[in-house]
Amino acid sequence: MLIRAVATVNTKYGWKIILNSPFQAKDDIKELDWDKFHPTWSGSAWLIDLKQLDSLYSVFQKLGHDLIIEEPVKKEYEKITGFKFVLEKDKIQLLLSENEFKVKADTPVLTILEDELCYEDENKEYMPAYISGDWDGYVRLFGGGIGPIGLFDRARKVLDEYDYEYEVHDNRKESGKKTNFKWHAYDLRAYQKYIIKKVLINGGGIISLPTASGKTVTALKLIHKLQMPTLITVHTKQLLYQWEDEIKYTFQCDCGLIGDKNWKEDDITVATVQTLLSKGINKLKNRYDIWIPDECHITSAADKYFQLGKELKAVWRVGLSATPWRKSKGESMKIEGAVGGLVKNVPASFLIKKGYLAEPYFQIIENPRKAFGFSYADVYKRYIEDNQLRNMNIAEKALEMIENGYKVFISVRRISQGKALKKLCGGVFLQGKDDMDLRKQTIEDFENGKINPLISTLLKEGANIPSMSCVILADGLKSDINTIQTIGRVLRQKEGSNHGYVIDVRDTGKYIGHHFYERQKTMKEYYGKYYQENKDYDI
Repeated sequence: MLIRAVATVNTKYGWKIILNSPFQAKDDIKELDWDKFHPTWSGSAWLIDLKQLDSLYSVFQKLGHDLIIEEPVKKEYEKITGFKFVLEKDKIQLLLSENEFKVKADTPVLTILEDELCYEDENKEYMPAYISGDWDGYVRLFGGGIGPIGLFDRARKVLDEYDYEYEVHDNRKESGKKTNFKWHAYDLRAYQKYIIKKVLINGGGIISLPTASGKTVTALKLIHKLQMPTLITVHTKQLLYQWEDEIKYTFQCDCGLIGDKNWKEDDITVATVQTLLSKGINKLKNRYDIWIPDECHITSAADKYFQLGKELKAVWRVGLSATPWRKSKGESMKIEGAVGGLVKNVPASFLIKKGYLAEPYFQIIENPRKAFGFSYADVYKRYIEDNQLRNMNIAEKALEMIENGYKVFISVRRISQGKALKKLCGGVFLQGKDDMDLRKQTIEDFENGKINPLISTLLKEGANIPSMSCVILADGLKSDINTIQTIGRVLRQKEGSNHGYVIDVRDTGKYIGHHFYERQKTMKEYYGKYYQENKDYDI
């Protein structure tokens, strides 16, 4: 039976196909899957969701109907979906657009991809749907034949493993606009040049460089090579303005700023993720061909970057990370879905050996009180935040290091602990409510030696403070990323010094004893032989 897709119409429910069909096909059309096709009788013709045109073709073939698709319908489908309409049946079709990929294949193939491109929710046992048996506990990032563009390479590997034949139709298009950024910074190091080469060959992905190894300048050089409109996303105001300063220095041009009550776009724009998502991606007036999510390893950023990745139309996606590994598979897969897989990881131990990073020396302070308690909040407050003996030991160590000529940063989590330490050892305490002017002035005074130590709940990420030479991990947290980022502050090469001190607190007892062990485990994994050789204590 012959059915024709003759035209399209934009309704309040979205774009629809207008079918010219014989009366005998009525029952087959009525029984199409409502959740997928939404078949609706308009009074003169059947209307079907335009986005399901390819699926409709396959269904009608199985039912013994021939679907003739007029050229304007195909063009409207390609315009709305971003996918080229292909009807080759022998091979699986992989259709790429700027933010997603589509797989045209039979149900068994789609099921395999759904089962491979997923992760087990770590909190599934607390979910009502899992408890009731209505959900298997897996979060699937590929469904309905569509997945996020960052998982395209992973999907292709799955099809290769199952020995499927497929064809790739890359329909991604750049805006066509070329920028004219001029390079005014220093020449890159060999490893930075190699990373850029790898990214260009790979077409994007995540680059992992340790803190203080030049992630920002590497990304700016990539932008300079590609010369395309660029959106850089960050998750703190500190990073927003730091990127602005780096862009002005490197390209000697202004940049757009979105965040902290700013909304100004330019050929290169820096935006906070929070502002973009709260105001809406559709408020962006410019089309950005390059998207660079900074600090994309941050746990709290995974869901936000995944959402951004699904909405942005950037062809080039390059994530910047300080660590290649994440403890949650779900977070890793979501970041990959947004940006792509890991292109290159440069280990900290390699850069220390080559002299690009300072050598870390590890010491510990003893916490004389063993933790007991019922809840983590109670233990943290009593044995970390308000533990006077612990804080006194930290202050004593800080003053000792200052006397020996080191510029000391003390990392805390709670305001009350920061204030207590300031009373014990002086210096300045920076916290979240302090405005950017005060933060900049405080960092400048620290750099110039006017204040020491610097105590803060901030500055774990993104802060560029070259003279910092000693960090005390007073916050008692277990996060691997937090540990690596904070330590990285003291590993920048300094004139007349090739080392930095990392001082941890040996906490014991409930919760916090495990956290101490996890921090030390992270140091061992990340810094390798330098941890083994340069610590003056046993675990």
